[in-house]
Amino acid sequence: MKRSLQEFLKKQYALGKANAVIRGCFALFAITLLISGWMIYSWFADGTSSRALFGSLALIRGGVSEDKEDTKVIQEGYRDLYDRNPDLFGWIRINGTPIDYPVMQTPYDPEYYINHDYDRSPSVYGVPFAQANCDPYLSDNIIIHAHHMKDGSMFAKLLSYQSKEFWEAHPTIEFDTLYENYSYKVIAAFRTPANNGFRYTGFVYAQNESVFAAYVDKCLSLSLYDTGITAEYGDKLITLATCEYMLDDGRFVVVGRRKESD
Repeated sequence: MKRSLQEFLKKQYALGKANAVIRGCFALFAITLLISGWMIYSWFADGTSSRALFGSLALIRGGVSEDKEDTKVIQEGYRDLYDRNPDLFGWIRINGTPIDYPVMQTPYDPEYYINHDYDRSPSVYGVPFAQANCDPYLSDNIIIHAHHMKDGSMFAKLLSYQSKEFWEAHPTIEFDTLYENYSYKVIAAFRTPANNGFRYTGFVYAQNESVFAAYVDKCLSLSLYDTGITAEYGDKLITLATCEYMLDDGRFVVVGRRKESD
């Protein structure tokens, strides 16, 4: 009788431990599920908030006149945006794509807008931003960085330039400074590793003709197809860059040459 009772108690103890383990696993699963759900909700909420914010900024921007007598006066449409945030550097868009965003610059904290929105609130989407050493008028090459978001926003659509057919349908990049509006013809689209690949970020000012030619030649040699367009010393360039995932820590880069004014 005593042995039977001991065996019974041992079985109950073992069963209690097993039940406790099961309850613990269920609790851990529930916590994990709640955390994952919250992260997914936060990501979608951030995306919705980001789209709404950029939509409202585009409305504020409105139509921007291309006929300006005094280039020292901020263009109508950008005045209110600049007053709202003086980090505004310009506006980038590629017609027929979701790329239609303000461009920011913070030389004191170069990658600030990689994880902040236009109103300086934390955001996984960020805002396209110009490299800290770029000047909208003096630079020979304006370099603009932005995220490649899974929902197709920010610079995700740049990767469509992997296709020559897409380039043929979207050959032009529009970039406005606060004072002037410019159009650029796409001359090259390529991918490169961020760390040990082509240092496209190193070319902002052309010290001489050979430095300029070396940059252009490298871009054209890396391009996924021949656009038939090149650039010459004295031309102004724009370089757009985002992450790409065919390479380890890769970047996808699109380079354009400013069109001559009519």
